[in-house]
Amino acid sequence: MRDLEFAVSSVTESDVIHASKSDLPRIFRVTTSQIDTPVDAAHNHQGGSEPAISKQYSLLMADNPGEKAKWVIALNELHRLLRKSRLADKRAFGVKELFDISTLPIIKSALCAVVIDKQRVVLGTVDHGLVCVELERELLTPVGGEKENKRPVERVEYDPDEQLLIVIAGKEKVVRLIPTAALDGRDLRWIKIPETKGCHAIALGPGGLTNPASHYFCVAIKKTVLVYMIDRSDRRHRKVRELAMPGHPQTMEIFRGKLCVGYPSGFRVWDLSDNAQNALVNFEDSSLQFLNQSLHDAQLIIDVSGYEQREFLLVFSKLGIYVDAQGRRCRSQELMFPSSPISGFSYLSPYLCVYAECHIDVFNVHSAEWVQTVNLKKAKPLTKDGLLSMCFISELPYIVLLSDVLSDEDPIRVPSAGPLASSTSQLKPMQPKRRRKFSIRNFKDDEKTARAGDRRSQLPISTPSDFIHITHMGPGEGIEFQKLIDLKTSPQSTSSHPGIGPATKMKQLMGPMMRSSSSSSANVHSVQNASGTSASAAQLTAQLQGNLKDIQRTRPLSAHSKSSEGSSLGRDGKMALQNTSSSSSEQGHYLEPNQSSPQRHPAAPPGTNTPPNRRGGTPQGPKSQMV
Repeated sequence: MRDLEFAVSSVTESDVIHASKSDLPRIFRVTTSQIDTPVDAAHNHQGGSEPAISKQYSLLMADNPGEKAKWVIALNELHRLLRKSRLADKRAFGVKELFDISTLPIIKSALCAVVIDKQRVVLGTVDHGLVCVELERELLTPVGGEKENKRPVERVEYDPDEQLLIVIAGKEKVVRLIPTAALDGRDLRWIKIPETKGCHAIALGPGGLTNPASHYFCVAIKKTVLVYMIDRSDRRHRKVRELAMPGHPQTMEIFRGKLCVGYPSGFRVWDLSDNAQNALVNFEDSSLQFLNQSLHDAQLIIDVSGYEQREFLLVFSKLGIYVDAQGRRCRSQELMFPSSPISGFSYLSPYLCVYAECHIDVFNVHSAEWVQTVNLKKAKPLTKDGLLSMCFISELPYIVLLSDVLSDEDPIRVPSAGPLASSTSQLKPMQPKRRRKFSIRNFKDDEKTARAGDRRSQLPISTPSDFIHITHMGPGEGIEFQKLIDLKTSPQSTSSHPGIGPATKMKQLMGPMMRSSSSSSANVHSVQNASGTSASAAQLTAQLQGNLKDIQRTRPLSAHSKSSEGSSLGRDGKMALQNTSSSSSEQGHYLEPNQSSPQRHPAAPPGTNTPPNRRGGTPQGPKSQMV
């Protein structure tokens, strides 16, 4: 009744189309919540990311219409009193949909699962072996080769510190070790442990205080448990010891270097470092004698006290008992299960989940309270902690996530499922969600694509444009092989100065126009007036006219003019004379070619007024100053 969607009401003909009309007055309906489907905020007209909740309907039939009316009134009144009392909300989990049969058809044969990280989940199936599911990328990656993909995987464990998967695979139920590098589709060798043939249970955990860096895994075969240590050798394991059990091992756990084994009507602990053992069911305690009178299947052992290991919860098929480290009862209260646990147990601290036929009962092991009932039919845990569980809704399989209501973030990033309708329409609670499709990833195709990409990267690139070849470095004549074309060559300057170095040659070919920005300059910048032939003047003028576009493209503009009139070149391509004032507020900025060596320029045409220098004299052909 603490369910947020709980309601009791009568039914109509459309609600029970399979019932006869005579039975209709005796039937009533109980409504509860079921699965929260995250909806993308982009499709929510209210701007939030509110979940769409699917509901479960349970139909009940009374003996007569009067009895039905009494039940409806009584349940509604009891629910009203419960809401009025405002009891504390002790819900542990919310149920979120992860996969359905239309999204991932292989879930119908799923036997086990393990969470690798927030994006990846590994499923063990009957027909497809081990499959890695990437949620965000919507990819399915078969783990192993063709032989491994045909073997059923009954159990899988993951060691993140050792980057290793431990599975029970094949019809012979042999333990195999798989490196996590195989999750991307590479056909890596699975390490088979032949002596584990016929095993039925495995356990994985770290070492104790004496050897905290070591990791162990144990394998149960009939009445024997084999203990292995994970190492960095080629086989990745080393057998430590072999333990004889007093009964058939039904459940195993490793707590900080101690192996806890449950067998019918009993539990026992072994220290993996010194092989010391201790019974957790002490029959000297008279309150525990009933366990010795009839067989109770051992299901789970929980370390309630945590690191100190002073209190344990021994979970049997019908009840749970609190004992201390010596095996004596430490609490008078017991956990009694309201329904038979058909599909087993799981423990996600601090909650114990009991999987019944039509629901999951949740208990807080610290307070020994029954805190929640999750309405999922035919549910069974896929992971040891029950984080991923399989259930059936409308007779179709689903894989759901038990999300802690007090946690800010889920261990798995559940993709949002936006509705199929357009974003302009309003969101309805049961609007169809976006159908996800998972594509199968093939590592061989990825290798072919990578090789094709490498070949494309080795192809020659296209010929460069608008470049300047400074010099060739390396053996041979690089220009002939590379077919480089100089766009800004100057035949006269290169031929007249054969000894010019590469740096000087670069300055000549690029031809940047330098600007005098010094306010303390006392020289007047002008074109050098020297004796020269008319042929050289004409040749220089033609060269300047030919390279005018290149010069205008490469030089910076004047600081005071956006047009070409403020530069040292006029519209006709000839050099213009500029005056520079000594005043800092009236400086005349101009641009001129950068020359590495003094060259002869034509004299100023007749009638041109030569600007005076600071001393009032006329310059006698001063050299062009570069800044």
